[in-house]
Amino acid sequence: MAFSTDGTICSWKELITKQSKYDVTSQEWIFRGQARDWPLASLLERTCKNFGARAGPSIPFMERQFIGDFKRHYSKYMPQLSPPSDDTQQWLSLMRHYGAPTRLLDFTFSFFVAAYFALEDGEGKSVLWAINKSWLTDHARQLFGRIGGEALLKAWQNREPWAFNKVFLERRPALTFVCAGNPYRLHERLAEQQALSLCPGDVTKSFEQNLRAVDGHDSRKNVVKIPIIGKNVRKEILHKLYRAGVHRAFLFPGLEGFAQSLRYKTPTYLSIRAMGKKKARFWPTQ
Repeated sequence: MAFSTDGTICSWKELITKQSKYDVTSQEWIFRGQARDWPLASLLERTCKNFGARAGPSIPFMERQFIGDFKRHYSKYMPQLSPPSDDTQQWLSLMRHYGAPTRLLDFTFSFFVAAYFALEDGEGKSVLWAINKSWLTDHARQLFGRIGGEALLKAWQNREPWAFNKVFLERRPALTFVCAGNPYRLHERLAEQQALSLCPGDVTKSFEQNLRAVDGHDSRKNVVKIPIIGKNVRKEILHKLYRAGVHRAFLFPGLEGFAQSLRYKTPTYLSIRAMGKKKARFWPTQ
């Protein structure tokens, strides 16, 4: 069953209007931008599929191998910053931060950050996903209460490592659902991007299968997809977002992020050049 759609975005004005719609609701929404209309899928899921790992027990096996290898080698690069060995949620967050395959799927509380990620490498067929975090949280709270009572609920709220391990790694059979959450310690990009990870309970199934197992997934009140249509709108919105401070140099702090951001300043430079031609004057760009 396809997820609901919520119109389209064809201009900066429509983007602002759509953002306002989700901003005024009493529910808390999170967003994800994708350059194409791809399914929602974690890098772990895509990696295993690309290398021919069959769904089922092979996926948890690969996940354990990735986590183990990352832990073993991490101390070579960050010897003073290693998380506790049993804090798997923290390890998965770090792995995702550095580009390793994990079950986590990145979302953000910022509609504009999601729009940026949808458009920076898009070619006129980008997509914004909007998911009702309050809906996922309510479902997870009820589920955790059933399987672990107040002790598990309190431990999850306090971000105690054993709670994550019990629900996502030790549970047999695995729970098919999606939960929103971050570890206690936020790395820099999580903070700058206002990011939040969605974690599927059963990695032997796809992320979307996990999401569809949550009652209400087929309601526009909980999960929607918003196409961003048109090549010209990409240039317009990226330029406006840059002027609003949403760009790669901000979202990825450091020289690497700044250097990468230059490519996405192209619409801004073109706009400056067009204004310069009209005025027949030369002014510094920044």
